[in-house]
Amino acid sequence: MRNMLAVLVVIGAAALGGRAQDKPEADKDGFRQMFTLPEFWIYDNAGGGWGFFNDHTIACRGNAGWLMHPKEFGDVEVRFEYRMLKGSNSGVVLRCPKQPPAKGQAAPHLSSYEVQLVDDANTPDGKKDTTCTGAIYGVVPALKRNVSKPLGEWNDIRVSARGTKVVVTLNGEKIQDADLKDHADKVKVKPPHFLDTKGYVGVQGWAGTVEFRNLRFKELVTD
Repeated sequence: MRNMLAVLVVIGAAALGGRAQDKPEADKDGFRQMFTLPEFWIYDNAGGGWGFFNDHTIACRGNAGWLMHPKEFGDVEVRFEYRMLKGSNSGVVLRCPKQPPAKGQAAPHLSSYEVQLVDDANTPDGKKDTTCTGAIYGVVPALKRNVSKPLGEWNDIRVSARGTKVVVTLNGEKIQDADLKDHADKVKVKPPHFLDTKGYVGVQGWAGTVEFRNLRFKELVTD
């Protein structure tokens, strides 16, 4: 992985707002590039940093918060590749409100829901079914474990949200397939936007070093 200390572009803790993104050109499958400078905003940054590189790779280090797309989505599929170093922790948030909720609920997984991405072998979260890679963080266990590639190698992930249904495929294997309505009553403290069907989408930098590339989205037509 690249030398993050040498090339990391550090973004301050204040949220950065961007104008509504013009639609980039879609690929043959209908997916569009997810992030372009300066069209993004940062949610819940705690001093980490995000880097944007000429090869269109995006990287984060430390507790960098959430890199959010400026558009509110309904049904959507997000695809990208990611790789991480030892001890890293990341995720994908969907249906997140743009304005942070009440104090103490600033983290998106406490507001809507997060699909966890983590170094399963070297973190406490990776040892639990409800906080390992592929889990709906703290709520829905992953369907399958140990699907991630070795540290430093690129993983291919696809996250689809239709209504309250969430499907996650990692490296060609389904690791999550849940209807959140089936789990809402099992949560001791249900996030206020857990069952929302519209909201904002982003990727997380919580700990360690994580790189993302080929971040794309496609708005889905409701059947």
